[in-house]
Amino acid sequence: EEIRLAALLYDLAEMLMWCFASEKMNTIHKMQQTDRTLRSRELQKQVLGFVGKDLQKEIVQAFHLPPLLSELMADDVSNHQRVKNVRIAVNLARHSANGWDDAALPDDYKEIAELLRVDVERAMQIVGAPKDGIFRT
Repeated sequence: EEIRLAALLYDLAEMLMWCFASEKMNTIHKMQQTDRTLRSRELQKQVLGFVGKDLQKEIVQAFHLPPLLSELMADDVSNHQRVKNVRIAVNLARHSANGWDDAALPDDYKEIAELLRVDVERAMQIVGAPKDGIFRT
């Protein structure tokens, strides 16, 4: 239950930034669409003056949200299984939302394969990814 809740709330700070700073978030989005190598963290710092991860930490503390949300943002616990499960799920959702040709997806498939102890091709089948990055209808 905590893992499911953490996955659902993982992007809470980003959702709030879209609600209350939509123009700045649109600026960040356009910059990333122009250059996909740009990282959200750096652009948030540049455009907003802070990093969403820091806002998320403050929200978790202020509203006494599940501790797993704080753990997700701590670099030193990234190998804990609960944290890893949520991170992998969130990464897959975020990257596949950009299209099945997103450059980060091969790394996601590899992580999923390692987690499930299957080969990468099987992991891709499990998540419904097309072999060539394009869905056929």
